[in-house]
Amino acid sequence: MLTHELLDELPPTQNQRYIRQLLVHTGALEERNEVLERIPGWLEHELADKPTAQANLARTFLHWFLLRRARQRAATRRYPASADRDLRRRISGALEFLAWRDQRGLVLARLTQEHIDEWITGATSQRRSLIRYFLKWTASRRLTRELTVPSIPRQEPQDLLDEDDRWRLLQCCLTDDTLATDVRAADAITLLFGPSAERLCHLTPEHLKFGDKYAHLVLGRHPVLLPPRLAELLRHLADQPQPRPQLARANPGLNGSFQAWSRASPSRHTG
Repeated sequence: MLTHELLDELPPTQNQRYIRQLLVHTGALEERNEVLERIPGWLEHELADKPTAQANLARTFLHWFLLRRARQRAATRRYPASADRDLRRRISGALEFLAWRDQRGLVLARLTQEHIDEWITGATSQRRSLIRYFLKWTASRRLTRELTVPSIPRQEPQDLLDEDDRWRLLQCCLTDDTLATDVRAADAITLLFGPSAERLCHLTPEHLKFGDKYAHLVLGRHPVLLPPRLAELLRHLADQPQPRPQLARANPGLNGSFQAWSRASPSRHTG
């Protein structure tokens, strides 16, 4: 009998994902939260050449800490598609740390802050941050003592638009019919309201509210007033037929157009 678990045993390739999507679409397999549930299969392939002790720790860390929290979160609110990337990085960081520990012949129960400081000195800034999750879990299970990993200072955008450039670009977005509608709409929203690319990608026509006189866009808890030209641009985008195939089951946004923009837009760093 064909199951998700059987497919998970195959290498996590694009073909494997397409076959699973096809089977779910036709009803042969039940739909599941693929963002989360494909991670255990990925981990098993990552652990193929790892020592047994490392593999057992990584599996327990994933299933009883990372995935448990992620599933609880997904049950109450939308879980972003980028979540699997974050979980994989945390697992990869833990595996790198465990390999480093084994090279030095260290035991988890005897790790000290000096050992963590040594790891931090040699690791990239991203790995320094990721190991925090693993050490939080080991401390909660009493596998290690409480150990500290310093936070990475938040970096401010380096390339900011001045006001003149901002208004010039906004004018272009609202009036230049030679540009693609989705690019015009996405850039205009960013220039005016500055939402994150992830939030922008998940906008749908339901986020648009049209009244007798005014139109609003719901970006958070409260709707924001839209300028008339931008309101008409978004109405036009929302009314366009969706060209994407039926098998593309991801959240389409405003007709799926903003996903492409989030990777290509030149005005993401607007300050």
